[in-house]
Amino acid sequence: MGTPHRIEHINLPQMIIPLTGRTEWEDTVNLPVPANNIFQRIIRRPNPSIGRPKERECAEMLCSLLLNSKEAKETIITWLAEIARTSIDFLNSDDNTIRIITEGPVGTKRDDLRIEISDDPGNLICLWTIEIKSGASFHYSSRQLLSDDESEDEIDLELGDDDIELEPDQVNQIINYDNWLAGQSRLNEDADIRGFVLAVDNLSLNMPEGLTSPWNCITWTQLWLCIGRLITSSAGLKETDRFLCRHVLGFIRENLWRKKQMENNNRIEIDDISLMKAMGTLGADFDAKLHGILKSFTPLFPSFCDEGMATKLHGQY
Repeated sequence: MGTPHRIEHINLPQMIIPLTGRTEWEDTVNLPVPANNIFQRIIRRPNPSIGRPKERECAEMLCSLLLNSKEAKETIITWLAEIARTSIDFLNSDDNTIRIITEGPVGTKRDDLRIEISDDPGNLICLWTIEIKSGASFHYSSRQLLSDDESEDEIDLELGDDDIELEPDQVNQIINYDNWLAGQSRLNEDADIRGFVLAVDNLSLNMPEGLTSPWNCITWTQLWLCIGRLITSSAGLKETDRFLCRHVLGFIRENLWRKKQMENNNRIEIDDISLMKAMGTLGADFDAKLHGILKSFTPLFPSFCDEGMATKLHGQY
């Protein structure tokens, strides 16, 4: 096997960024202080120098919200469907069954969180796997094994770890999940099958190449805003649902929130990365083609398509 693609890491501080800035509704929600937050108490960090909560516990926190709040479950699933630009018709039937599980088998691996929706006869309608990150980037391990009895070593790559030596047969964990999703798609041709990566920072730039299943990268801050809109816009939200939402919001706000994502609504998708790579292969030809296109419009817009306008426009984009 060839050497796997190496992830280009974004060099970010390992400690959680101090929180500044507030939303217009945050004061009205009355988020619990960390000392009183039930998830903050459960997902404790015995070693503060680590700078991030554990991913498995974060997955269980989100799973707890989805299992115990019907409003939050439907809101988050609808939000994920909108991000993935897929249909949400499967939420419109009371006969459909929604399963939320953690640590589900993915061949010899385990995914962090999974949403499965099936109809009354038991046909799979939707299968979404969600890889959860609380600060680290992806890890590398051996390719998917056929036997559960075989053991394997995994290497966790932190953001900024560029000097780790990888074995030739080690691949990005997303590749193994993607291969499993592709197999599920072949078995369930009519189902919506895809993956999400939920992380502190958008990891689209870190995703491996050659994926065959649809993937979307989202952030905890985006999820925080989604839940925040639910808790402030739904007057009929049950008090138990509101309680859970407040504590999840408080935990994300304290540990996994990024102010810079509040200020920038431009979302980088995996398709955008592919487009940028394709543009890069054009090289100098792109500049010549842009000049040619603008020159063809000169008779119509002489003041706009002057000799220097192509260079100015190219510089902007």
